[in-house]
Amino acid sequence: MIRPLITHPNDVLRGKNEDIIDVSDSKLKTLVQDMRETMIHANGVGIAATQVGIALRVAIVAAPETKERVIINPRILRRSWKRWSLEEGCLSVPGSYGDVRRPWRIRVRYQDLSGKEHIETAEGMLARVFQHEIDHLDGMLFIDRAKHVHSD
Repeated sequence: MIRPLITHPNDVLRGKNEDIIDVSDSKLKTLVQDMRETMIHANGVGIAATQVGIALRVAIVAAPETKERVIINPRILRRSWKRWSLEEGCLSVPGSYGDVRRPWRIRVRYQDLSGKEHIETAEGMLARVFQHEIDHLDGMLFIDRAKHVHSD
């Protein structure tokens, strides 16, 4: 089911998101499927639960040319010193874009839908999408990090 996207300004996007205790909950699987359909419908490369109004630490990372990942309770463990800027946009801030400087490489820990823990090193665009979605789960938007935000 395609869910309505929460757009800025909305306090839901700035709230604290709770860790997921039971990854086997069927409601979580339904939420993730709905998030996937919503993301695809909106032509996104990632989506966080907060963007559909749910304050849980779950997101989908679907960076171009990579396999899709459902990330549950993600935490960034390490960030590289090397940074790079790239224009970002967001499904929750429609029509706005801005250059965001982010670490080129990160190391991230998360669980998948089966509850298995992963520790992954991501670089480039994949690292950027991970960071963007984890920011959502921490109540932060790309416009908080962008040097200059402009509309199309």
